[in-house]
Amino acid sequence: MLTIATRIVSEYGNILNQTDSGLYGHPDSCLPYEKSRIQEAILTVFEQLGQLRPDIRHGLIHGFVYLCQFVPDQDAALIAQGQDWLSQNNPAHTPAPGFVSESLKLINQIKANMESAMEEINLLEQKLTADS
Repeated sequence: MLTIATRIVSEYGNILNQTDSGLYGHPDSCLPYEKSRIQEAILTVFEQLGQLRPDIRHGLIHGFVYLCQFVPDQDAALIAQGQDWLSQNNPAHTPAPGFVSESLKLINQIKANMESAMEEINLLEQKLTADS
């Protein structure tokens, strides 16, 4: 199980290395596996090696939280469209089209999901530390 989980995490890590971390909302279709499978793999590796291998601990935490950035392709396209509009226009001078508001809502949901993921992995780390 650990060998498979490690392979999944490694393949996901390769995708993260190719991703622009300054943008929100990457398409799910870029992922090598379903999000739930990647989450499970990260948690498996974290539980097995996270406390023993501090050198990979940070990467696992980052990868777990960053997975929230991957959203359905249609949402990723809407977010990209909204970010493009905002980078080219000043909303104070030009009324924003409706898709900009929708893209901002999606970004806010991503941020909330990232916070929840951080809380989840912090709780797991506390449990693992207490158990050892």
